[in-house]
Order: sequence, then structure tokens, then C-alpha cells
Amino acid sequence: MYWAGPGCRRVIGLDGCFLKGQIKGELLTAVGRDEDNHVYPIAWAVIDVENKDNWTWFIELLVADLDLDCGRVLVGLLQAVTELLPYVEHRQCARHIYVNFRKKYTGLELKNLFWEAAKSSMEGDFIATMKKIKHITSSGYEWMMSNKPHSWCRAFFSHGYACEAIENGISECFNSMIIHMREKPILTMLEEIRIYLMNRFYHQAAIVSQWKGDYGPNTLEKIKEFGKHMRFWIVIPSGGALFETRHGYSAYKISGLPCVHTQAAINFTHKDPADFISFWFHKAKFIETYRDNILPINGSNMWPYTEYLKPLPPLVRRMLGRPKTKRRRHALDCQDSKFPNQKEKVCRTVRCGKCRELGHNKLSCKNGEGPSDPISKRKNG
Repeated sequence: MYWAGPGCRRVIGLDGCFLKGQIKGELLTAVGRDEDNHVYPIAWAVIDVENKDNWTWFIELLVADLDLDCGRVLVGLLQAVTELLPYVEHRQCARHIYVNFRKKYTGLELKNLFWEAAKSSMEGDFIATMKKIKHITSSGYEWMMSNKPHSWCRAFFSHGYACEAIENGISECFNSMIIHMREKPILTMLEEIRIYLMNRFYHQAAIVSQWKGDYGPNTLEKIKEFGKHMRFWIVIPSGGALFETRHGYSAYKISGLPCVHTQAAINFTHKDPADFISFWFHKAKFIETYRDNILPINGSNMWPYTEYLKPLPPLVRRMLGRPKTKRRRHALDCQDSKFPNQKEKVCRTVRCGKCRELGHNKLSCKNGEGPSDPISKRKNG
């Protein structure tokens, strides 16, 4: 495990990914965000299967190593986090919530309303959007409300941590960064991850010298993008530093970056929006995050001899069928694809010819007899 001390933001994403080599298993990861929204891996461990016991073991080590009294952490993961860290704010990945939601409630309108609700920065906007969903499907409304919206809706996130993310994309990003390493044997994979991150931390510590100002390029780009739209807003001053607001400034308090409404008021007072950026994005914090690197170790031929029993290799589990090394892409993964011509080919969802449900064909159907009017086959010609 590795932790940079007080520099890195107190936001931890937990996730698990499959190993793709001959030895099957999973890699549990704890990933954070640095001051310019880059991936910052904290801890990783190999397990045989993802369950409550393994997540409990992993989080116990994480809590002890990082001395977590309070903070923020993202089957078994939810149970382990709730038991070990009952007083922290728990966030769920809205993308995974939507994948489960769309299994029962499909349609473009419901999809757009779901993401509108998840991205709401004010509770009033969330309630208004949920009323629209309830008008379409009352059962879908009840499903969303029963799945703890305070853990995946931006309006209910605590302030002061400078993180507005509603998805655990930072963990998915790290999983893709080490995808080729996950094909190697376990010891080789762990060694390659260690060397890769040691190099990454070194280059991240050196890149700060290229920053123009006190904030990173990604942070300044977001501020610039918000500033392009502030001309469409009318500022209503009340006196001093008080302004009337009709859209709130919760987005600013959650993200730590001046939103378009905040920038309009800042511009009215002839001040620089950069002066109102949260300290979590400051250059000094970035330097503090990468101040200490992973320490190098000697080669295996120089390791001290021990009298302990050598660990046995994990049991080889042979799966049925041809081994699959690529992740099965869902249609949701391709909604912003750069290759629209391949979208239907790569992300097509099959429909069963017996029960008409999505996600399987009639050969693997487990729903028994289908409807009385099965789908007719298309005639050739």
C-alpha cells in the first residue's frame, strides 16, 4: 500500500477487475485523485474471488495503513464498507446503478431522466426530475428511491472534498492502464505494476515544473470552459459580496471549481476566478502528493533467506469454452464511441427468440417455454 500523506484528496474509489492469465482471480484496487484529476493508485491486492470476506480483509488493511478515522470511500464491497467505515460518506457508481435500472426500465427518455437526476446539484432539481420519472413509471421511481439516491446523486454529496464525480471512472481508468499486466503470472504482474507506478509517480512529480501558474492544465481548462457561458447569465447584486441566485451554487461547493453562475458574480466584482479555486487543486498540494515515491527494492537474488514455508501457487480453474480475454462491451460503453460505424457490430444486444428478453439467445434461454407468438424468422430474399 502507498499513501502520499496530506497532499492527495480524501476520495478513494474501490473496484475489482479480473486477471486474464492462466491463474484466475481478481485484483482489488483502491484509487484516488490527485490535484489535476489524474489517476493516483493507493493500494492493490490479488484475491481468489470477490466476496465480503476478501473486501473486509482489504479494507481493514487500508483503514489501518492510512489511519482512516473519517473520509470518503466508494455484493461484498457495500457490506464491508458499511461495517468497517460506518461514519464515512459512501458513494456508489451511478453508471452501475443505471445498468441495473435499464434491465427493467428501458427507453431513451428514462435514460436521459436518470442521468439528469444523478447530475442534479440541488435537491430541488432532483425532486423535480424524479416526479417526471414517476409520471412515466411509478415502479421505476420506487426502484430508484430504494437504491439510496443520496449515494449516487450529486445533490446529496458533502461539501469540502472537491469531487463531484458520480461514477467510479477513476478506478476503471486504472484497470485499463494495467490491462496487459493482468495477463501475466501473479508475481510478474505485481512487479510490473510496482515498476510502472514508480516511474509514473516520478514523472508526475517532474511535470509540475511545466505548469503555468498555481493550478494544473486540466483545472484551468475547466475554469475556462465555464467562463465561456457566463455571458448568458444576468448578475443581480444586493450589496457588498451578496448576489441573488436562482440556480444555487451547490455545484461550486461540491466540485471546488467556480461554476458558470459563480464566475458571473466573480467577474462582476472584477476579480480573478482562479482566486476562488479550492485549495485541493493547488500546485503546493500536487507537489506534496508526489513528494515521496515508491522505494526501490533489490533483485530476487539478493533477498534474504527465510525458513518459512514457500507459498503454494493458486489452483488452476479451467473455465468452460474458449478462454475470453476481452471484456464484453455493453451498449452503454459505446454511446460516446469514436467509431460509430462499429457501434452496432460491437455493442449489439441480442434478443431471445423464445422469451423475447434481451441479453441471451434461445439456445441459452432458461425461462422455459416462450410466448404463444414467438418472433418470426426473417425470410431470405
